[in-house]
Amino acid sequence: MAPNLMDVTVDGKLRKVVAQTTKQGWIYAFDRATGEPIWPMPETPVLQSDVKGEQTAATQPIPSKPAPYSQQGLLESDLIDYTPEIKAAALAQAKQCRMGPYFIPGSANDGPAGTLKCSWYAPGASGGVNIDSGAAFDPETGFFYVGSQTGMSSITLAKDPCSEFNYSSTHDSCGLLGALPPPPGYVKPEAPRGGGAGGRGFGAGRLGVSTIGGTGRSGVSIVKPKEFGGVTAYNMNTGDKAWWIPNGGFNQVTSADPMFKDVKLPPVGAGGQPQVINTKSLVIYGTGRSGGPAGAPPTLYAVDKATGKEVGAVKIPSKTSAVPMTFMHKGKQYIVFATGSGANTSLVALTLPDKK
Repeated sequence: MAPNLMDVTVDGKLRKVVAQTTKQGWIYAFDRATGEPIWPMPETPVLQSDVKGEQTAATQPIPSKPAPYSQQGLLESDLIDYTPEIKAAALAQAKQCRMGPYFIPGSANDGPAGTLKCSWYAPGASGGVNIDSGAAFDPETGFFYVGSQTGMSSITLAKDPCSEFNYSSTHDSCGLLGALPPPPGYVKPEAPRGGGAGGRGFGAGRLGVSTIGGTGRSGVSIVKPKEFGGVTAYNMNTGDKAWWIPNGGFNQVTSADPMFKDVKLPPVGAGGQPQVINTKSLVIYGTGRSGGPAGAPPTLYAVDKATGKEVGAVKIPSKTSAVPMTFMHKGKQYIVFATGSGANTSLVALTLPDKK
């Protein structure tokens, strides 16, 4: 995702800023001329690697402002606990990996046969801001609008039998083009139950964005639905968070599993990074390629940019897959956005009807 340039007034002084959104959930804001942080960014002690022979940085620079827009790290207090049964199931899933705050290093899968040693990290590879979501800055108000989602991944250091490297960034490479031939007697490992979509893993380990029971049980995230996906507004003159709205107003906790039949939550936002653009008075966003529960109609939303209150919604042919853009033609304003993915893609242009 590209950084945003902005001129804002911080502590009574005009500052020319470059702000970078990230998959970490932080906005890094720097002076465009000097590289000096706009707000303090102290070096903070972080957890260290438990991999033999590996040394990780003792500290990491943590922005003091703005506040993060995605959950960071995974603690036991972050796990869903709607009922004692659900809490126990979530904890059992979470304990398959090392839990802790953000910047938790990957662990080595060097335990007894059949065991998996890994570390959780959030937002993770599927969280934060993605390359197709971006952010929008309003030069008149100094407000900054970020579309993001909370996502978890796990990572482990494991020997790939078909690679010359001591780790593989996504999965074992046996059978992939250019890989080494499998060793004699090699059997491709199966993903443990409770992984991400399809039970497949993320990172060198094979335990992904964890759901209770994995695919085929409930598909409900083990993490409390604080901000699954949504749009966050920041006042970049102060570095303060102004508002947050859920992605599409959906309730992500929907399951046919009897364990969840009495669970009712307010809208907490669907997965998928919303793609935002701001106009004179509105923030307009699409829910993203993965936004919304199954069967939800693809929709483009418009909200009041000062408050986040929804003022309109328009059904569109398929889910948005890129940040919208806007232009004027013969006195009319148009909004254009890409939808779909793969071979099923299109550009859609919208405008208001002529006044009668």
